[in-house]
Amino acid sequence: MNFYKIILLISLFIINSYVYTEEPADNQNDLAYKEIISIYKNGDYSKVIEKIDSLLMNDNSFKQNYLVTTYYLKGLCYSRIRDFNKAVKNFELALKNNYLKEDIFYEIAQAYYALRKLFISQTFFEISYKKNYMPIHSLYYIAYIRQLSTQYELAIQTYQKIDEKNKNLFQVANYQIAEIYLLQSGEIKDYAVKKNEIKNKIIPQLEKARMINENSFQAKEIVSKIEFLKKRYQLNDNNYVNNKIKLLFQHKNEFDSNVIYQPEQPTARAEHQSSIKHDNIFKISKRLQLNDNYSSTPVLKLNYLYHSLHRNVPEVKRNDTYYINPKIDAARLHTLFNKPATTTLTTDYSYVAQDYYKESKLVFNNRTFSVYLEEKFHLFSTGESKVELKGKFYSARDYLTDYRVFSILLTQNTSIKRDYFLISMLNVDFTDSYKDTFNSQNSYMLKNDILISDLYKSINLNAGFGFTLTDTKKQQSTRGYEQNYNPSISLSKGFFNDFLDVKLNYEYVINISKDKTTYDYRRHVVGIELEIKNY
Repeated sequence: MNFYKIILLISLFIINSYVYTEEPADNQNDLAYKEIISIYKNGDYSKVIEKIDSLLMNDNSFKQNYLVTTYYLKGLCYSRIRDFNKAVKNFELALKNNYLKEDIFYEIAQAYYALRKLFISQTFFEISYKKNYMPIHSLYYIAYIRQLSTQYELAIQTYQKIDEKNKNLFQVANYQIAEIYLLQSGEIKDYAVKKNEIKNKIIPQLEKARMINENSFQAKEIVSKIEFLKKRYQLNDNNYVNNKIKLLFQHKNEFDSNVIYQPEQPTARAEHQSSIKHDNIFKISKRLQLNDNYSSTPVLKLNYLYHSLHRNVPEVKRNDTYYINPKIDAARLHTLFNKPATTTLTTDYSYVAQDYYKESKLVFNNRTFSVYLEEKFHLFSTGESKVELKGKFYSARDYLTDYRVFSILLTQNTSIKRDYFLISMLNVDFTDSYKDTFNSQNSYMLKNDILISDLYKSINLNAGFGFTLTDTKKQQSTRGYEQNYNPSISLSKGFFNDFLDVKLNYEYVINISKDKTTYDYRRHVVGIELEIKNY
């Protein structure tokens, strides 16, 4: 993970309230200057710039007394609003006019760093360090710039000068030393030698960094890196304890105010009838490690869904369903953007039986074959990114409802702060009902979930909101562009070392359509879920 952005933000926060002040005389110019400083401290940086420019233009006396100081102030403000080109310009003007307040060298170094002008940035950080202004932060930047410039030995020596007085930077510095070791190991061609380097040098350095502050955000990233390396180079002491047979059982009880018939269909219809759903899921899987980079995971999932309320209504009873769902994942570990990444190819088959004839007898309803290609990587330092391409082929008892879907899913995980995570998803489905093109459609879904782990006494919160826009194509005249709004919330808590997980959930669905009878509906789903697993 690149921690330089985090350090940049921390540094800005630390020095945010510090600004050059003078002992003001009791005159109009000094009162104006005091007002500027007050606005700056309130964080209205754009207003500071406007105020300075107005005074410099209209008040020659102010310009004569405060011109050089205002270069510095404008530089600070432009840095805070992230206009670093203008920040550098003003800092340079201040320096040319012999404004040598100690923090200006650190400030201009940060601005050049943000512009990725690393050599000149390093020069100013070195001046700041020599002047003993923000010395630990300056050292970190110098080391990181040397690391980016592949001056690895110099970078390590500089990182090692950072001591425990700043615990966060001390941890990050030790993590970056491990990153350099890892980069250097990439030059090793012999697998056995590289594995030994990972085991005896890199992982111990990562562990050293982790133990500096085991509860920090960085520590979580370090743990992920250690696990990745152990898996890739087969270094787990228990020889992949995570590769044992995994068993999972879920039981869900949900009250659904508006049962949906065949929800896997692109033209799923609301029955406008409530029921209580009992969903039982059993899942078994085992990861097979083929070599240090490749693994395969066969999975079998069995599902039985039963409706116990209003069974006298045929439209409810026919939603009783069982699924048989085998699939297999083939995964490859690799690096992308110089960080861990995983490519996964998945083949997925599903056999579905329903009470098609409303006779309390489950018979074949449809089968689905799907192929997924997924890439997980770390494009941003804030969390994992995912791109998924999917082809789905649906074949039903009623052949006119056959369809195929091509989907694109983009997912970004963002760590907001410790235990707070945002998951953003954009999904596009292109559905081709080739046996009956009247039902072809395209849908566009945007969803955001906020996850808070350990909200209160190990209770986890998941709150989300989804919006889907559906282009009904040939049904535009009767259905129009359908809009679906889907807020949801769930609370969960693990027991017995997460052997048992209990979840309470609620979701509300609003589907807006021109067709008020079949596709325009409101739906509440509230339920409880029990999950038992051996991993």
